[in-house]
Parts: sequence; structure tokens; C-alpha cells
Amino acid sequence: PRVFDNARTGESGVRAASAASLPTALALCGFSLTEQSAGDLQLAPMLRRSIDVSGHGDPQLRQMFRKNYGREALLNLFRSRLSMKLSAELVAAHMAAHGVTYTHLVLARPDVLYVSPLLWRPDAAAEVHVPDWSHDFCSDRKQCAFAGVNDRFAIGRLPSLLPLALARLDWIWKHAIMRNSEHLWCEQLAAANVTVGLLRGLRLVRVRANGQNESMDREAPTPMAPLRCARLHGLNLALGRDGWTAGGYERSLRSMLAARPWCERCF
Repeated sequence: PRVFDNARTGESGVRAASAASLPTALALCGFSLTEQSAGDLQLAPMLRRSIDVSGHGDPQLRQMFRKNYGREALLNLFRSRLSMKLSAELVAAHMAAHGVTYTHLVLARPDVLYVSPLLWRPDAAAEVHVPDWSHDFCSDRKQCAFAGVNDRFAIGRLPSLLPLALARLDWIWKHAIMRNSEHLWCEQLAAANVTVGLLRGLRLVRVRANGQNESMDREAPTPMAPLRCARLHGLNLALGRDGWTAGGYERSLRSMLAARPWCERCF
């Protein structure tokens, strides 16, 4: 029998389940199977276009793109969007088949460690909620970070979030990685004009394929609102209506700027 090791979960020598037995073993209410090779074939023209156009017209941006996104890293971004679209289609199909309508939807990555509880109210004013960190930040003296929104977790009303999940593959195909993944999410949320709230204190740590926690995620993140996305792209932030107030995030921003005064021009 085939066995596999998974450094992310600490599993070793686990016997691989057959494709036929997997649905029964997991007690799935609905499923679809897609061969990785078939998915990659579907994504191939999208990937080629993204490689060709990303950073076009800006030599510095194109050099940064090539440094940060090798072909495999970019392909994995497209794979994640395809997986999200297929999962969202399963949700829609399940609702149609059983005559039910969910109220909310969660977009969660399987490769992160959730080290704090989710504090969220179903009756919150915002349509979509994202973590309150890793959006707009300034790390060095050379350039401002791209206006973005943390895309590692999202929870929101189904009528608002399901269309966004279904469209994320088309969005990355049409717009390519002109900046980074967070920038794409910022632009998509802004274009949809959904109200976006922040999840106070939700902490996620990315776990790499070798089982190691991402070093940048080990320290507690600084609370921050995606202010640059709001100011540059028109993101509809719901600060002051849910959770921490706008003043709290403004004070957090000022504290960061005091430590990094060169970032003042970014905000």
C-alpha cells in the first residue's frame, strides 16, 4: 500500500486511502474530484498570461515580481483560486439540491495554525470580516507597501462572500499579480463595494510544507486597518460600527509611524 508523510501535520507513514474509499471515510455530504494535472492544464493559459503581463511597463515592478513569484509560486496561487471556486460551487450546488440557504460563509486556508479564537458576531454591521493586520505596512525606506487586505481568512454574509469566492480565479486571471495577492483582494473587495469589518485579535500562523512555522508570523501582529486600500481604492471600511473603533486603529498606526518615521509618506 502507498504511504505518505505530511510535515505540516506531523503525520508519518500514513497509509493512503483509495479515491473510491475517501468519500465514505470522510462522510462527505457532497464532493467532486479533479486531477491535479487536469487542473493545471486548465490554468496553463492563465498562468502564461500572468507571467507575460505582470509588471509590464514598470521595470522595477517587473523585477520585484520575478523575484517574489517564481513559476511554481504563481501556479500555486492559481491553484488556490481554482480550489476556492470549486469549493464555492459545491456550496451553491448543495444549497440548490437540498433547498437550504446558508447565512454565512468562511474562506479558510488549510495551511495555517489558528492560535487564537474567532471573535465574531453574526449580526455584525459589515458584510465581510478579515483579520485586523497585515494589510498596509511599510517595511523599508525604499518604497511604500502596496495597498492590500489580508487574504488569509474571511467570514461574511453568504450573498456578499460567495460571489467573491466564485470570482477570485477570474479576478487573478484578468488582473494578474500586478502587485501581490493582498493587493488583488483589496481591489476585488473595493470593486464589489461590500462593507469590510475587522476581526480583532484573530491570529494565524502559516505552516510551510516542511512543517516549520513561518518566522514572520511568530510574533503577535500589530493591529492595523487597511487604510491605504480605503484611501487609494475606495474600500468600504466599517470601522467604528463593529469591534475596535477607528480611533484605536489610528493610534496603532501612529505608534508604528513613530517607530518608522520614513513610512509617514505612505499614509
